[in-house]
Amino acid sequence: MPCCDNRHWRNQRNELAIRLICHEVRNSTIRSWTGLSDHQIRQLCGNVRSASTTKPLRRRRGRPPRQASFFTRSPHLQLETAQLCSTLTSCGLFELALHEPPETRSFAYHQLFCDAFETHEQLFADPCISFEHAWYLLELLKHGRGHAIMPCRRCQGIYLCNGSSASRRACPCCRSKTIG
Repeated sequence: MPCCDNRHWRNQRNELAIRLICHEVRNSTIRSWTGLSDHQIRQLCGNVRSASTTKPLRRRRGRPPRQASFFTRSPHLQLETAQLCSTLTSCGLFELALHEPPETRSFAYHQLFCDAFETHEQLFADPCISFEHAWYLLELLKHGRGHAIMPCRRCQGIYLCNGSSASRRACPCCRSKTIG
């Protein structure tokens, strides 16, 4: 492999890692997406911190989120989840996730997910869903583990519902209109 190809590969990995660091993603996720070592991630994190003029970066620790109930805790979270699902769908991530095995996912796929999440952040004021929660949502829906995206029977907007409920219900927004 020519030297410039190696340099391009390193730059791609570092650029993706920097994006993930800015989203306060855990080292384990950065490591699995980029192949960088913990030492390389710490170095990049230090560079990002010293170059950052905005808010200080938090370094999340522990295991990434894995609770599906997070997305249905409140009507606000359900609405944000529905908006995130719409963004992921419009970017084609569900379709790509079904056809691309995890071990062959490319930088382009991960970059597209970053683009979708950043779009979500711009569309939703003060989002509650973190980057890793969004990734878990994509994985959860891809594997069909008890949750599904359903159209609302009233407005036809999509929302996340528990797959165990057999009847199609109204989305959180339509339900709140009938309550209020």
